Amino acid sequence: MDSLSGKAKTAYEQSERIVELKAGEFNEWVGYAPVFKSDANPGVDIENFMANVRFPGYGETGRLMGMFIQHKMIEGAGEAACDAPFYSRKLWDDRGSWFSAPSIRSLADIALTVAVAVATGPGALGMSTMLAAAGANMIDDAIFTMMDIANGLDAGDALQGFAKKGLVSVATSFIGAKINGVVNIVDKAPVVTGGLAQALNVGDSVMSSTLLKGAEIMASNIASSAINALDFEAMFKGRDFFDERGFNEGAFGKGAMTGVVAGMAGNFVSGSFNSAMKSQSFAGFSSTYTNGIKNLGATLGGLASTGVTYGMTGNATVNLLNMSMFSDKLNTGLFELSFGKDGVHGAIGMGGTDLNVGKLVSSLNGINALYQNGRINDYAAETGLEANVALRTLFSYGDSAGRETYSDIFRGDTKLAVDKNLADNAMAKTVDNGNGTKTIFLTSLSNNVNAGVNAGIVLQHEAYRDGVDSGDQEAETRSSVRGHTEMAIRVRDDKMYVNAITYNQNLTNDIAAYESGSAAFDAYANKKYDSSGDYWRVTKDANGKVVKVQDDGDRNNITVVSATGEIIKVKRNQLTLSEQIAQINGDEPSVGKDAMSQVMIESGLYYNDRDKWHVKTNEGRYTPTYLDYMYPGIIQKETTESIRRTEEAEYRA
Repeated sequence: MDSLSGKAKTAYEQSERIVELKAGEFNEWVGYAPVFKSDANPGVDIENFMANVRFPGYGETGRLMGMFIQHKMIEGAGEAACDAPFYSRKLWDDRGSWFSAPSIRSLADIALTVAVAVATGPGALGMSTMLAAAGANMIDDAIFTMMDIANGLDAGDALQGFAKKGLVSVATSFIGAKINGVVNIVDKAPVVTGGLAQALNVGDSVMSSTLLKGAEIMASNIASSAINALDFEAMFKGRDFFDERGFNEGAFGKGAMTGVVAGMAGNFVSGSFNSAMKSQSFAGFSSTYTNGIKNLGATLGGLASTGVTYGMTGNATVNLLNMSMFSDKLNTGLFELSFGKDGVHGAIGMGGTDLNVGKLVSSLNGINALYQNGRINDYAAETGLEANVALRTLFSYGDSAGRETYSDIFRGDTKLAVDKNLADNAMAKTVDNGNGTKTIFLTSLSNNVNAGVNAGIVLQHEAYRDGVDSGDQEAETRSSVRGHTEMAIRVRDDKMYVNAITYNQNLTNDIAAYESGSAAFDAYANKKYDSSGDYWRVTKDANGKVVKVQDDGDRNNITVVSATGEIIKVKRNQLTLSEQIAQINGDEPSVGKDAMSQVMIESGLYYNDRDKWHVKTNEGRYTPTYLDYMYPGIIQKETTESIRRTEEAEYRA
């Protein structure tokens, strides 16, 4: 024992205990002192000292020395806190609290880690960048080490601690690079090369990647334990400078082996999940759901790792807050929570298995995506329609009306069908089936990604259609155009299926009009999507009220004919046809449009989703006579043909 260094003695005393108890009742009453844990908590009250005991004591010595040692620990902790420089002191008194107070030093370490992560970016790094990042992360340690020395800490101890941390950082980075590979530029493209995983061509093999994960953790434990077991000061003085027991505990002890097994378990579970997901298609789902599926695999792996740790040690630590919740370019823990046989403790820190709240919420989206994907695939198999991508797109990017249509499809209230011969080059048509259901006919359905995404946007347009002809159809058309345009913008901004939007000139035009303002967009929608904006002749009665609306072939105006035959040409405006005719009738457009729609229907016109307002019977079409062409100066009356002949005779006379 005398030949061991201080750290070696501590390690030995934590693993071995020899008790010599002399015979006799007095010696039994006296007993022996307990051995405290190496990481005993000075925040424990004196009467609860057993929480810090590694090997229990016995008799009066066990009781008294237990309380005495705990008291001295509390006293020592208080003195150390008073002597510690301000940046190493806890920011508040956390005694009796489950939440450990941070120090300026610990907060600075987290802040620098985040800053370096921002500078280097996410994902695998090149070797030089990786080592530079490791060095940059030591900047705060270098500053605080110099400040420690200035505040009286032994320079040898301070510099040794700094050197060990730097060596551990470089060693673990190097091991990770040699096993997982680093980024190199090959043919002007970043490629991960140079690692054992690439040399062995591990690929998607779950077992191989799990074994490599175990090797990486084991190698990192061995390297870091070997570095921490060194005593540079003893080396220079010719004393024993390597703590064998400390090395063995750090590299092969229970805690170390728990880390290896937990890491392998987590990798196996997440790897198995990801491998199973590769056999499925998720094309059409937004990044919210595809990321959710990815995070679900990571969460399952994290839960497995945490479960193994808890099972082997009785304690576990998870990290509940992470910078990835605020930026997808960062992945630094912020709040760690420990639980188990030693109670529940929280702290601002980067340790623990990453099970942050953002990842857990995202995983719920992943679960939902898997459920919806199962429904979609079953529907496609039952109907024989290639609607998978379209339905995923509608579910992911659709608004409330789109989601309702999505639900109606699975309830059977809305049916999908393909009709390649829709009139007027229409992309879709909604038809009321007369039994409480409707059918959406599309010219095509395909699981080609771009075509499928566009079909999903068409379904969003039709989500505002009920297949019933009514006076609200024109406003419905504008809602449909606005709905599908806003969905197209969401698809574009998500950046997963940008080509599906940019290669579709119609959608590009819709978005440009939408971004020009509400009024401009409404005018654009009326002109492009509502052909009922042309060719109309309106006849008024003696009271100036509209009594008839006919198709007269005039593309630019609404022809208004009074009871006395006076003709006025009115330019089409941004209102729907029924709204503008209500305005001509002297009504508030939004109030009078339904009545005007009824007049139009009684005049022989009809409205449907495909043809808009159109002629249904002969009465709905105005047939010009020679008076319309040869005698434009005559005050023409919208009366019967016999009156028209009389007027002609009078004119000729």
